[in-house]
Amino acid sequence: MVCALRSEARHFGGILLKDLGIESLAGGALLVATGIGWQAAAAGADRLAAAGAGALVSWGMAGGLDPELPAGQIFLPSEIVGPDGTLFTTNIPWRESLGATLRELSPLGSGRLVTVNAPVGTVEAKALLFKRSGARAVDMESAAIAQVARSRSLPLLAIRVIVDRASEALPDAIVAASAPGKEISSLRLLGHLVSSPTEYPRVLRLIGSYLRANRSLAKVVASGALPPRKLASSASNSYSRGVS
Repeated sequence: MVCALRSEARHFGGILLKDLGIESLAGGALLVATGIGWQAAAAGADRLAAAGAGALVSWGMAGGLDPELPAGQIFLPSEIVGPDGTLFTTNIPWRESLGATLRELSPLGSGRLVTVNAPVGTVEAKALLFKRSGARAVDMESAAIAQVARSRSLPLLAIRVIVDRASEALPDAIVAASAPGKEISSLRLLGHLVSSPTEYPRVLRLIGSYLRANRSLAKVVASGALPPRKLASSASNSYSRGVS
């Protein structure tokens, strides 16, 4: 399990992960919280693979690009496209098995997820990325994890929950508080809000969406359907080049 943020990792048992190291979960699964972005996620996925992980999961939250995706929607991407256009597919049997269980608990979204190197903050930028990539949601880590899974011939799954909708701009305070390889800084967030108090309503709306997204992540864990059953490794994931 590869998470960018501690808040995403805590769904697996109140884990603090103070040193961002690997944690062992009940049942033998391994978990790492890496910080935000491609390099951090790739390094974390590599550490898990070196520690003996037999499959990789990109876990956490995403931004909506498709206007039909509401905040709190569980999104199980069938494809992940990276910043350079490399296209990865997630493990079909695993994704379908998990999806069959989760559909009984909550509406699901599926389709393509795009990974980017910098936050996509404005409504206009989201609309442009939606049109160009064909992706319904966006994050900053999944393609990096997918690349490690492909290089190690490991089954891959991505589980993302929508936070900010396509019609909502990401507050500047959140962007200012984010940095590659780090957690979201509460101090930078508060500092930005002090200097730009008009951002408060947007941040409060995002917090409401964040709480809905957390409830959805909790549903996935509570379902008990996340651990993979017997999966074929190299035959289950594929990739191609040149996606636009």
